Amino acid sequence: WSVLKSGADQYEMMLYYKQLIEMRKTYSIFRTLNTAISNVQFAEGRTAITIDNHIGGKALVIANPTGEEMTYELNGRWNLIINGKDVMDAPIEYSDSITIPAYSAIVLVNDHCINNP
Repeated sequence: WSVLKSGADQYEMMLYYKQLIEMRKTYSIFRTLNTAISNVQFAEGRTAITIDNHIGGKALVIANPTGEEMTYELNGRWNLIINGKDVMDAPIEYSDSITIPAYSAIVLVNDHCINNP
């Protein structure tokens, strides 16, 4: 615990994990045991994972491990809740496409998750 001083990398990581735990508490799709998970691999390790809770809730996790940003075409309306290392204070809505920065991952949820957390 002595390394958890404000400004230290370990402290920043602890804060990030704390935000992830809060996100899991906020959105039930990340706590539901009977979800379906599908995975789509793209070139260079780029990945899109869809989580479906079978009652209308969906989450989308997109990882871009490359040194170049990528654009992902969205099907329907989605709400950005994690952008790289930033957990959003309020979701930001996207409907056509979204750009994922280099060496980053994002998490989006559909409107059902926003309206029925």
